[in-house]
Amino acid sequence: MPSTIECPSKTRTIVFYTNKPSPWDGSEAFLEICEVKIYGCEANQYGENCTDCNAKCTDCDITKGCMSCQGKFTGSECDLCLPGYMGNNCECINGTYGLGCLENCSACSNGTYGENCQYNCSGHCFQNETCNRLEGYCPNGCDIGWDGEACDRECPSGTFGFHCNSSCGDGCKDRMCHSVTGACTLGCRDGWIGATCDQACPEGSFGGDCLEKCGRCVSNTCNHVNGSCSGPCQDGWEGGRCLMAKALVSPADTPDSSNSLVVGAVVGAVSLLAVIAVTAILLIRVGRKRSHNAPKGSAPNGTKDQNTYMNAAACIPDAMSKTIDPPVIVPQTTEPQQDPVYSNPEDTPIRNNNSVGKISITRLVNVVTLGSVNSYKDLRKEYQTIPYGEQDHIPCNHGKLPQNIPKNRFKTTFPYDHSRIILKDAKSDYINANYIQNVKGEKTYIAAQGPRLNTLADHWMLIWQENVTTIVMLTNLIEGTKKKCEKYWPDLLTESVFGKTKVLLLSENTYAYYVVRKMKVTSVETKSSRTVTQFHYTQWPDHGVPDPLSLVVFHKHVERSVGKQNYLPILVHCSAGIGRTGTFIGLDALHQQGLETGHVTVEDYVRRMREDRMNMVQNVEQYIFLYEALVESFKDKHDVMTKDTFIKKTRDLQTGSKSPSDWMKSQFEDLKAILKTYSSSEKKAGLENKELNMTRNVLPDKDLLIAGQYPLSGNSVDLFRLLYDNDSNIVVVTNKLSDIPSCSEWFSDEKVSLPPFEITKTDTCISSKGVRKHVLKVFNTESATDDDIQVYEIMSWSMADPLPKTADVIADVVCSINSYFATQSEKKPVTILSKDGASGCGLLCAALNATQQLCQDAEVDMFTIVRQLQVRRPEMVATLEEFRFCFTSTLMALDAQETSTNDIYSNEDNVYANT
Repeated sequence: MPSTIECPSKTRTIVFYTNKPSPWDGSEAFLEICEVKIYGCEANQYGENCTDCNAKCTDCDITKGCMSCQGKFTGSECDLCLPGYMGNNCECINGTYGLGCLENCSACSNGTYGENCQYNCSGHCFQNETCNRLEGYCPNGCDIGWDGEACDRECPSGTFGFHCNSSCGDGCKDRMCHSVTGACTLGCRDGWIGATCDQACPEGSFGGDCLEKCGRCVSNTCNHVNGSCSGPCQDGWEGGRCLMAKALVSPADTPDSSNSLVVGAVVGAVSLLAVIAVTAILLIRVGRKRSHNAPKGSAPNGTKDQNTYMNAAACIPDAMSKTIDPPVIVPQTTEPQQDPVYSNPEDTPIRNNNSVGKISITRLVNVVTLGSVNSYKDLRKEYQTIPYGEQDHIPCNHGKLPQNIPKNRFKTTFPYDHSRIILKDAKSDYINANYIQNVKGEKTYIAAQGPRLNTLADHWMLIWQENVTTIVMLTNLIEGTKKKCEKYWPDLLTESVFGKTKVLLLSENTYAYYVVRKMKVTSVETKSSRTVTQFHYTQWPDHGVPDPLSLVVFHKHVERSVGKQNYLPILVHCSAGIGRTGTFIGLDALHQQGLETGHVTVEDYVRRMREDRMNMVQNVEQYIFLYEALVESFKDKHDVMTKDTFIKKTRDLQTGSKSPSDWMKSQFEDLKAILKTYSSSEKKAGLENKELNMTRNVLPDKDLLIAGQYPLSGNSVDLFRLLYDNDSNIVVVTNKLSDIPSCSEWFSDEKVSLPPFEITKTDTCISSKGVRKHVLKVFNTESATDDDIQVYEIMSWSMADPLPKTADVIADVVCSINSYFATQSEKKPVTILSKDGASGCGLLCAALNATQQLCQDAEVDMFTIVRQLQVRRPEMVATLEEFRFCFTSTLMALDAQETSTNDIYSNEDNVYANT
């Protein structure tokens, strides 16, 4: 065996083999440990003496030493630089680079830093200093409003100034302010003014932007936030803000004072910001038929003219049903100019400048009530005195120019030159729109035609230029066969560009009578953005007028949304921008006038509107409707409750005295005072079908459905006609099914035949402690279609009792219905049945609507919810105790839903019947 063996490699272990025989036993190998010596070096060493390789060596051979060097180093010891490189690191120095360091470097230009100057400085170093060219930090700190080592972070929310060491003012809304100046970015809280919102309202004013004036307080001083008087009221005034006149009847309103009727509980003047929000109730009309199958909407053979009447009234929340089709989106094609379609003056108008004068809001209801007796003869004469058509002394030349005629939707509707909107940054300055003054002469509104395909960019330019944040649209895109307006907004969560404006649709909430859309609007040129809210009323019938209360509900939502931004103009448009547009503007302006002064000047204001834009309030029907809507608007005297307020007040009802609180009694007394009484002619259908009414002193309004009485024996098929024709798949019975006399005719464990319907019970379960749910399969032999009908049975409500023993069963039904809808892509009507179609039905309708309003809008107006129910069925919620149940059952349902993990209110599907 050789004396030395070299193994020039790296190793962790060495294995030695030998076959030397043992001197004691030749059959075994033998080795003395002293016979083997092993030598080696640590890593990065070489040679017999284990010499260290240089740290710049990248490949250290165990016998030869360094075989390669890092970077630009060279030599056996890696201690030399390649030609052209120098220094301890063999790099270019003194601002040179490249092969041989022959190229000269330049420093990063101001505003950049890092290797190859690839990063941008933040731009917010103190006094505009440039950042460190290597690491980007600001040598002397940050400019005002910025923070961080690189000054790349704005001051945290709620702070501003140098080193972000100043706090936003207490008067800033949400404590949000500009990081540099401290100016409140969301505006001031009510009661504060100034750029930093640090000044309380001056004496005599209060509220948002201090625009509201104190009431009739002694010394004219009031709380700068809410306007409450710190001392007593002046003589003749009362209320927390001293705005309620103790009496508003005057000799001018009552020609014969000796025979005048003193009107009590007068509506006082309150400010715009205190106007309450209201709640709409979806109307399911009797003529509504299914459209997806023609036979499904027709009466079965042999039964067409038999027993077609059923006692029912509307109270369905719009989360469950929509009576309107969504606005039709049509292909964008060029449409011809149209002739006016609403022009309907009563003969040739008498041109008379004499104003009728003031009408107190207490006498306004008498004007309308007495007028309805003689077909509004006096109002029709009054309307004829207002100049109609193009007024000779007011020019409208720009609208008639050849280059502008294609931009007009109607051939004879032009904007007056003196009040027209002039576009400032466009090839043409023309758009068919005018400023409209309010009663005080302030330019509060913009009345415009619905945009055409060739004016879409102009329409958005107007909105941007005039700082419009609220749009009121009063027409559908198509009505009948005519296009009324071009669609000027994108689909949900998509963005479209209209000329120099980008529009992103952020949300779209559908209510019973209207749609609310929120849009982010961005200038393509300046990149600045703002939010614009569009209120789209969809229920104004072509060639007609809507229900007055429904438009008032819509108006209240608009009014509340505008809030303290009432200094910005509201854009109002329909198709021509004169008829519906003038009616809505008249409602808004005159309602504010009535609140502030206690009277309205309808004829005078319509005359003045027509001096700003021709034919505003275009026909006599709209003029009469304006009076009717104003009457409804002044009946509403109760504020909307925030969610927290509702919860607190209702919990007090549950834990306090059994007697309802004064505020509840006040609301209920006001409901009784404005309760509608129907004439015999309006109840004609009910009177002609008395034999089908279970309780004959409760008759339905002729046009309304879906809150019905139980079918009488022998007429059960009417119930299923109602469900079928209105596509209703949920029925709530307020009492035990076994207590209903006709129940056996349509509810059984066996199949039931009510030609043309065959009814089979397929499932029964306990929905909650007091509610049982059944599923019925209903087959229509005529159309060969079937539907599953869910029947919710309240088992603990006796037919003899006016109310259930506890409110929790109402809450259980509300929760069950909402839980079911959470699983459905399409929500259909709910039919609620009771012994008379009123008691019980109104309570459930109110709780269902109120719960949905609270969950989506975080507020509720129970007064208006019940008011609209009583407009449809005056007998609904007829007692104070039933009104109290509306509150307590709603709170129970709200508590139950908020503990559920089901999210039943999504942003994209929030169709329900309140505002």
